[in-house]
Amino acid sequence: MGILQYLRLRTYEEELRFLIIKLAPLLAGKKPSVLLCLRNKEDNKTKQNFSFFSYYSKEIKEKLGVSACELRTGKNSALVLFYSQNLLYEAIMHGKERNFLYKNGYRNCCSIDENLCILKKKFNKEKIPHEIGLFLGYPYKDVIGFVEKKERSQPVKKGLWKVYGNAEVSLNLMNSYKSCMNIAKKMVANASVYIILAQVQRQWMRHL
Repeated sequence: MGILQYLRLRTYEEELRFLIIKLAPLLAGKKPSVLLCLRNKEDNKTKQNFSFFSYYSKEIKEKLGVSACELRTGKNSALVLFYSQNLLYEAIMHGKERNFLYKNGYRNCCSIDENLCILKKKFNKEKIPHEIGLFLGYPYKDVIGFVEKKERSQPVKKGLWKVYGNAEVSLNLMNSYKSCMNIAKKMVANASVYIILAQVQRQWMRHL
């Protein structure tokens, strides 16, 4: 193997490890989606998350079994929502979540793809639309609490989102997501790209 081929494979493995760790709650079926800011670091040619995703997008989605939507794209970065079609449908197309989205410009009868198109348009007009929390699987009470500026629960140390009302459900979810990522870190440590893919595709659920 030549030095250039070796460096390309090493970068591929490093970027894949990064994605597997970040997407762990989604890959484990615990979370409907994960929002990542992928960017290229100008001072580090080995940290090219955006270029890697752009080049290998189809392969990444096929091998990890996820879908992806670029909600906002810049010259050297993109906000990408990785998601499961089934889990996202369950998260936003039922009950109070669906009604809240309908009141905020979404459509009850639309497909997931059509509602993601609406979300993408909102990302191009607003910094971060408040309803993104529902797409990410945050508890409805926390999304509504944030939108309506209700009184927050006692601040959660290193929380993944702002918590309102009874904190127990929110904390349990956060701990579940963090646990998935911690397990993923151990699974992919020093493993080749082939072993990483095998762990995700064949053995993931056994470890959770």
